[in-house]
Amino acid sequence: MTQGALAGRRAVVMGLGLFGGGVASARFLARRGALVTVTDLRDADQLAPAVRELDGLDVRFVLGRHDAADFDQAELLVVNPAVPPHVPLIERAREHGARVTSEVGLFLDHVAGTVAAVTGTQGKSSTCRFLADLLAGCGERVRLGGNIGKPLLAEVDEIEPDELVVLELSSYQLQTLPDDVTRSRRESPLRIALFTNVLSDHLERHGTRADYAAAKLRLLELLPEGATVVWPANADWLPERDALPAGLRTLPFHANSAAPAGEDALQFGAGSYRRGTLDLAPLDATPPLPAFQRENLLAALGAANALGCAPRELAKALPALRGLPHRLADLGTVRGRRVWDNAVSTTPDSTVSALRALGTGTTALIGGKVKDLDTSELLEVTARHAARAILFGQAADLWLDRFRAAGIETHAAPDVRTAVTAAFELTREGDAILFSPACSSFDAYPNFKARADDFHACLKYGTAFDPSV
Repeated sequence: MTQGALAGRRAVVMGLGLFGGGVASARFLARRGALVTVTDLRDADQLAPAVRELDGLDVRFVLGRHDAADFDQAELLVVNPAVPPHVPLIERAREHGARVTSEVGLFLDHVAGTVAAVTGTQGKSSTCRFLADLLAGCGERVRLGGNIGKPLLAEVDEIEPDELVVLELSSYQLQTLPDDVTRSRRESPLRIALFTNVLSDHLERHGTRADYAAAKLRLLELLPEGATVVWPANADWLPERDALPAGLRTLPFHANSAAPAGEDALQFGAGSYRRGTLDLAPLDATPPLPAFQRENLLAALGAANALGCAPRELAKALPALRGLPHRLADLGTVRGRRVWDNAVSTTPDSTVSALRALGTGTTALIGGKVKDLDTSELLEVTARHAARAILFGQAADLWLDRFRAAGIETHAAPDVRTAVTAAFELTREGDAILFSPACSSFDAYPNFKARADDFHACLKYGTAFDPSV
């Protein structure tokens, strides 16, 4: 879709939001001459920071409500990923002839560079970071964005054909991709689709794990012939080979088993990260990272190699990698206790992995807004590995009896500050404390990062973080 194709078109951005995607879409469309209406159920006061970012642009705002007439007249509807895709007004716009897309859809329609897209339940941000740093270490020009931090649509006009884009995509972003793509598969900018895993998460949106996996797998629809798909071998959510779009290359990674002889696959072996019989990089060049990150590194190395990075260059780039914060980060000794930060955890299985990695005797701080997910493994592993659990937030009310019934010494705290205080009161010097919530942050925080900041402030000052101070 060219700039001229947008000029004069009636475009509606549904969901301005406060995290940049709606702003980026509205600015992109307005600068191309579209007649832009931004509509959001939140009012102008709630959205004031985002509205200010669009000062000076010819944008019409409908805030605090949605008007059906806007959707009836729209030629292009850009839906924020936070908006469920089956909202009646979206279908109404579609029935009246609107093309329904998203910020990511607009980006993929217009980007000139080559895109490596990464998705999954766990590990996608770390894998994106590793892949971007490996590519940069091999001399490539790289941009990193999407769900990992910033919408790249704001930079789309700056991206040149020889640049590589590492794009993290959530299930929400993939679910709101357009029904059609304006670029054919042959013109698609995607060359890599990397799936870290698909576990149970976001079921309040998707309903079932199968539907959640289907949202992730929409990424396959955008890949051109010759593109490479990197994903875990033998996963139960993988599509049948005859269901794959024609011409895709698959590159499975074997984290816990050997690949079949002769298979083009990623695995650990003979002291190296390997692709088939090719040594990509030596294992002893791995920087100091939690052990579970080796699987993400293996996938990232395979993707970088598929994009043309030679093993000798990968081996040079590997030692300089650094993990993202809040992924089982060792914070060292605080008041005599060894403290581990796994604040990125918003699901039980990520806390399970952290507890297993730390061994036994840990005091685990778990809590937040409870998701409708199975907790049986979390209870089993906490009982086996943790000295005690301190539940905070909504989880303190909903999970207390469940944890105690599993034989776990369990304490309740109303908030993170109280939970941290209790952790230091209940432990002695030399003990370990793990902050790994296993729940979403939305009972008390706008996102996991704000909750992590609060935890760090509690460690430093002994009180809750107050962003107004």
